[in-house]
Amino acid sequence: MYRLVRVLSILIFLISLESFALGLGSIEPHSALNQPLDAEIEITGLGDIDISEVSVELASPEAFEKVGLDRPFFLTALNFRLYQKDDGTPVIHVTSREVIKEPFLNFLLEVNWPAGHILREYTILLDPPLFLDEGRAVIEPPVAGASSRPATAQAPAPQSADNAGQSRSRPQTGGSPRVVRLDGGLAYDSVARSDTLWSIAKQMRPDDSVTVQQVMMALLRNNPDAFYNNNVNYLKAGYVLRIPDIAQISQIGPAEAEREIRRQHSEWLDAKGQIAAQAAPRALGAEEAAPGAAPGASAASGPRLKLVVPDATDGAALEGVSNGTASGAAQQASLEALRSELALALENSEISRQENLELKARLAALEEQIASMQRLLTLRGDTLAALQSDAVGVSEETATGEPAATPAPHQPQAEAGEGKATAADGAQQAAPAPAAQPAEKPQAKTSAPVAAPEVAEPDLIATILDDPMLMGIAVTVLLVLLIMAWIVVRKRQEAAEMDFEEYMEEVQEDEGPAPASAVAQGSAAP
Repeated sequence: MYRLVRVLSILIFLISLESFALGLGSIEPHSALNQPLDAEIEITGLGDIDISEVSVELASPEAFEKVGLDRPFFLTALNFRLYQKDDGTPVIHVTSREVIKEPFLNFLLEVNWPAGHILREYTILLDPPLFLDEGRAVIEPPVAGASSRPATAQAPAPQSADNAGQSRSRPQTGGSPRVVRLDGGLAYDSVARSDTLWSIAKQMRPDDSVTVQQVMMALLRNNPDAFYNNNVNYLKAGYVLRIPDIAQISQIGPAEAEREIRRQHSEWLDAKGQIAAQAAPRALGAEEAAPGAAPGASAASGPRLKLVVPDATDGAALEGVSNGTASGAAQQASLEALRSELALALENSEISRQENLELKARLAALEEQIASMQRLLTLRGDTLAALQSDAVGVSEETATGEPAATPAPHQPQAEAGEGKATAADGAQQAAPAPAAQPAEKPQAKTSAPVAAPEVAEPDLIATILDDPMLMGIAVTVLLVLLIMAWIVVRKRQEAAEMDFEEYMEEVQEDEGPAPASAVAQGSAAP
C-alpha cells in the first residue's frame, strides 16, 4: 500500500511538471516601421502536447488592467497564428493587416492549453527600414554636363546633416513625433529632416531638474551612430533616439554640458568657414582662367562650385551660372545664417531662463532667512522683556525686605523695659546699642547698589537689553547684590539673636542670688 501511494505521488508530480513545461521565448520582429507587423514568438517545452490544443490570443482588458498596462484599440488588429516551422519548432506568428505607425508595441499575450495557461508581456521596437534620403534630391542641381555629377554626389551628406541639425524654423512635415517611456528610459520616434536636436531634447527632458543641454549630450553619448563627426549639429534623419536610463542625463553637469555644446557649435562654424574659404579662390580662379569660355562650359563647372558656397556674397563670383541657380544659392545661404542666429538666440534664451530660475531660488532662500531672523528677534525681545520684569521684581523685594530686619535689635530693649528698672538693666540696655550701630552701616552700602538701576536712564537700560553680553553682566551683578543683601540680613539676625541670648543670661544672673539670700534669712529666723 505504501509503495502504491508513493508511485501515485510521483506520477502526479510528473504530470504537474509536464503541465507547466510549456513556455514562451522572446519575440523577433521581421518588419519595420510603417509596414504591416510580422513577428514570431518561439514556444518552448511543448512536449507531447498537441499544437491544436494550444490557443493564443490577446489578453483580456481585465488582465491588462491587472498588470497595469494600457490596451489601446489598435492592438485588437493583431492576429496570432500557431504553426510549426520546417524544422518542427512551434512558433506563434504575430501579424497585422494595417500598417504599424507606432515605433513601440506593448501588449499582453495569453496562451491556453488543457493543463494550464500563461500570460506574458511583450514589447516590440520597430526601427525604420532605411534612412531618409530626401536631402540628395533637394541639393542636387540640374546640370547640363555629366562631368559635374560626381562632384554633386560628394556634397550631399554634410549639407543634409547641416540642414537637419540647424533647421529650427521649418515646420514639421510628417506626423507629430512622440516621446515614449520604456523600462525606465526614453525613446524618440524616427527623426525627420525637419526635426532639430534642440526640439527633440526639449520634448524628452523628464523634468526641470535637468537642462536641455544635458539631454542633448545624453542623446549624443547613447546614439553615436545618429550623428556625423560626433557633433550635435550633424543629426542624421531616420534614426530612433534612445536614452536607456533617465539617470544617465545627470551624469554630466549643466555647466559642462553647456560648454560642450558651445564647443561643438564653434567647430561647426569653423568647418563652414573653411569650406567657404576654399570655395571662393576656386571660383575666382575659374573665371580668370577662361574669361571667354562658352556659356555651356561655365554652366558645367558652376554647379560643382555652387554646392559648397555658404554665403550669398560668394555667389556673385559665379557669373556663368544661371540666374535661378544663383538666387537659390543666395537664399539658401541667407537661410543658413538665420538658422545659426536663431540657434544662438535659443541657446541664450535657455541660459537666461536657467539663470532666472537660480536667482528666484536664491531670492526665496534669502526671504526665508530674513523671516527666520525676524522671528528670532521677536522671540529675543520677548525673552529680554521677561528677564527685565523679573529683575525689577527681585530688586523691589530686596528693597522692601531690608528695613524689616532693623527692629530685631530693639526687641531686647522692649523686653528689658518690662523687667526691673535697675542700674544693671540700664547697663545691659546700653551694651547692645553699640553692636547694633555697626550692623546698620552695611544697610546703607547695600541699598545704594540696589537703587542704582532705578535711577538709570532708559537709554542705558535699552543698551543693556540690546547687548547679550551686557545683559549677562547685569544679571550677574544683580545676583551678586542679592546674595550680599541676604548675607547682611542673615548676619543682622544672628547678631540680634546673640544680643538677646546675652541679655537673658545677664537677667538670670541678676535674679539668681535674690532667692538664695531669702532662703538664708528664713532659715536663720527660727
